[in-house]
Amino acid sequence: MAKDLLSPKTDVVFKLIFADENNADILADFIAAVTGLPADEFDEIKISDPHLRRFDAQDKLSILDLK
Repeated sequence: MAKDLLSPKTDVVFKLIFADENNADILADFIAAVTGLPADEFDEIKISDPHLRRFDAQDKLSILDLK
């Protein structure tokens, strides 16, 4: 019996996997695979919430990613 798995290509699943501080080692391996740099070259991986705070219920969702 085959299990249905959620695709890591969807935004929600990707964030659940890679934006969790407990999975920093998985994120380091992913970045290494994408960039071609060895994972041990990363001094530190810091995961921060990029969502800007809403001050009113009518405010739009804003996401700001900076390095």
